[in-house]
Amino acid sequence: MKNLICVFLLLICAISNVFAQFTPPTTIIQSDYDYAGNSPVGNRTIFYNDTIHTINLVRPFPPSPPTVRHVVYSRSAFFQGPFEHFSAFNGQAGFPQLDIATRGGIQGKIGITDESSSEIAIFNGTGFDVKSTPPGPTFVFSNGKIILWSISEAKIYKSTDLGNTFVVVDSLSRFHPDIIYNPDGFGIANIVKSKSEQYLAIVGSSLGDGHVYSGIPENRADNVWMLYSTDYGETWDGKRIAADGVQDLVQGYHTSNFAPLFENFGQVDAAIDDSGKIHVAANGYGVVLSGSNVIGEQFPVLYWNSVDDFWISISGIEIDTLSQIANYYPSPLIGQSYPAIETFPSLDPNQTSSLMVYWTGPQTNISSPIGFDTSDGYYLTDIYYNRFIDNWSPNSMEYSFNTVISETFANAGKDYSAITGIWKSYVTFIEDQSPGISVFSQGDQTLNPIRIAYYDFTFPSVEDETYLNGYVLNQNYPNPFNPTTIIRYSIPEFSKVNLKVYDILGNEVATLVDEEKPAGNFEVVFDGSSLSSGVYFYKMTAGNYSASKKFILLK
Repeated sequence: MKNLICVFLLLICAISNVFAQFTPPTTIIQSDYDYAGNSPVGNRTIFYNDTIHTINLVRPFPPSPPTVRHVVYSRSAFFQGPFEHFSAFNGQAGFPQLDIATRGGIQGKIGITDESSSEIAIFNGTGFDVKSTPPGPTFVFSNGKIILWSISEAKIYKSTDLGNTFVVVDSLSRFHPDIIYNPDGFGIANIVKSKSEQYLAIVGSSLGDGHVYSGIPENRADNVWMLYSTDYGETWDGKRIAADGVQDLVQGYHTSNFAPLFENFGQVDAAIDDSGKIHVAANGYGVVLSGSNVIGEQFPVLYWNSVDDFWISISGIEIDTLSQIANYYPSPLIGQSYPAIETFPSLDPNQTSSLMVYWTGPQTNISSPIGFDTSDGYYLTDIYYNRFIDNWSPNSMEYSFNTVISETFANAGKDYSAITGIWKSYVTFIEDQSPGISVFSQGDQTLNPIRIAYYDFTFPSVEDETYLNGYVLNQNYPNPFNPTTIIRYSIPEFSKVNLKVYDILGNEVATLVDEEKPAGNFEVVFDGSSLSSGVYFYKMTAGNYSASKKFILLK
């Protein structure tokens, strides 16, 4: 049995002064169904209202027969107790997507789609109300509506009555043939939304006539495309963002004449920030060319966004160029696979967002320098991540979970928790107890823990005052302090003001203000004499305003 090596990491990115703190994984549930999806899975983990919400494919799930695979919705009050579990569809189901509404009069509504049975389940507090949908659904809530992408039909639908009825909004075929080639040969696609629910995107792939390096025109090759909306899914536009087999498509790539293929199970994932900027990560499995002849294979993870409009590699050369992966990998995890991407609002006013990308890659830091398990005949796998500060500096971090596992699928949390300037990034994954034995191979299935962990990212404070329509939260003085400091704030109108102090883990340690205040300038003294030295945060909310600052208690 392979054991998970749990390590506690404090990671410091010198160029951005960003601190990352890793929380050791917690088991959500066990399953012998050790396969999460044949593409980057849709959104499956969300932190909302102090509760972690996640969905997974689970088998067995009593009292159903052991061969029945369930979509199980699990929740826990921020890891403060065991997870509760609910079967979303009360029977055979698969390849789901989770979303939670944040506006439009249905805030807090929880929905799950089931691609295999074409249904949507709406949580009613104790169970799920299940309704039929157009075939092959994946969805998001947007301003009180359900916006649904039908994978089977390549059409966009909306529902204004929580899934009782659906009407067609648009179709991928409208963008054929000049923008998106062969809408009937589409692959996998996911729909994502911004935190505000205003901006939506559907990113996927279509099967064309082959590789560009073989002489196929770009507008007829396999392609990666996106549909996007800036008005809560009411109207849509489209664009092709990559064609299969374009030589030297990746800017600044370490190997010349490299052509990404963009065809390995349609492995692309997307996220949108609240400026409307669309971010895409892809399994860049591709070939090195000499003319039109293939002379090698490489396996990077690639990144693109809708503002810069070019592709870069965000993974390490030592694994990108590990050519042995082509022959020794646990199916279907070839190379660096299944990227999952999420965005964070930036606390720096000169930046629009920060970005996290997770993916599964070969284990390289065990006794074998390249992580090859000679007894099983494949590379053990690991979960990697790369974090960017917008403008996507090449000096970004790359770390792994240091796991010794196989058949692993990472799924990023697709949402964030704004606690005192700490952004939480969640990742769920399968820890396979019997590497090499999966739903695709012979042998007995083994119960595997589905695990969840998170990173706390502490962003640098914006030392200047934070303004929004006359609201101001000042930096405390003195800072560092021992044991008291003064916090000043201003509000332009009568408002309910809440001002709290949190520790580095997001635990509340003090409430300084929790009352209605008239317009004016205020100050409050914080006494940290009962606390230990360290980094703390104070956060103020008033009306629609929210701001936080970092301060240091130094005894």
